[in-house]
Amino acid sequence: MTGFDYSDLGEILSKAGKFTGVTVYKDEHNSDQFFGASDNVALAERGIPAHTLCVAFMFADYHGAGDTWQKINYENMALTDRMIATALLILAQSDEEPRWNAFLPQASRYRSAWEKSHEAAKK
Repeated sequence: MTGFDYSDLGEILSKAGKFTGVTVYKDEHNSDQFFGASDNVALAERGIPAHTLCVAFMFADYHGAGDTWQKINYENMALTDRMIATALLILAQSDEEPRWNAFLPQASRYRSAWEKSHEAAKK
């Protein structure tokens, strides 16, 4: 997961993973690096806790000619989808909305955007 500890979604997805047999974790080398390079960052910059889930950060033919649909592991995709659905149920049943990590400097700009959006909503 990109930006695993930037918000509490890492913890929520990990909990869902325990129910479904999927290990959700922070890749120490790539998680933070890929957070800012992934599509999720457009949402994060608006204060919305958003991350990217992946089964591999890099592989030899990523986005190349050899990166074909035949390489998709549909069984793993289904397992991952069940984990995501479980996480969505956990979120939907919670009284708390996802939050940015207030103690992590890398997440401060996203938390500031979240705070601004909540202040604007109160007006």
